[in-house]
Amino acid sequence: MKHIVPSTSLTAFSCPHCGAYASQTWYALYAETISHEKRHPFIPERAEVLFARGQSRLDYQWVKSMNDREIFFSHERVEQAGFEAYNVYISKCFNCKRNALWHNQEIVFPRGRVGNAPNQDLDQDICADIEEARSIIDASPRGAAALLRLAVQKLCKQLGEPGKNIDADIQRLVDKGMDPHLQEAFDAVRVIGNEAVHPGELDLKDDRATATTLIDLINIVAQEMISNKKAIKALYATLPRSKLSGIEARAKAAAKVKDD
Repeated sequence: MKHIVPSTSLTAFSCPHCGAYASQTWYALYAETISHEKRHPFIPERAEVLFARGQSRLDYQWVKSMNDREIFFSHERVEQAGFEAYNVYISKCFNCKRNALWHNQEIVFPRGRVGNAPNQDLDQDICADIEEARSIIDASPRGAAALLRLAVQKLCKQLGEPGKNIDADIQRLVDKGMDPHLQEAFDAVRVIGNEAVHPGELDLKDDRATATTLIDLINIVAQEMISNKKAIKALYATLPRSKLSGIEARAKAAAKVKDD
């Protein structure tokens, strides 16, 4: 589906959290003087999240939302809301139920992300690096490229390589039969990302397109070397046992002919 840029003039757009095209509920914000004790929000430790699992669902969700830095509503309505705060608003997505904070006509939370989302078959820490790169591409494309080079290094590790020397990892993947066009994708990410760390060797200043291309290249490698293999394996597993036995017998016969 086409991406609909979020706007205060629309009642529905692509959610900045989940990406779904969904209607939005809008809220005004109100301000009330608070005591000194409440000036700094209480952020529970991560360990408390585990402890909260044994408590009520509401307690657990509150701890999780606080640690995830979400903007969320209390479960009880405040009767005296105080002064209305102008030029700040909240929109709530009908699909994912998460809130976005607006200042005038711009979203200030969540921070805007540029480029395509990471392939979900990538390891969680790789996805986190890509998401962080997406969040800083406009402000620092060079910094985003450096993060993406780190992501490709971790991708090599996910594919079974040491993940310490990208050149050596790529060569080992080639020796194992990696398609040459995927090697080109790997090298493109490695070279551009590496040069981006060293000013003067490659000028990526304001080069938003280059950083988003790096994300696409990582996703292409992940799709072909992880997702497609995963899908084929799952499909193969659905074959009847009798058919699988026949395939195994054929493979053994072919191996015997080769040995002879």
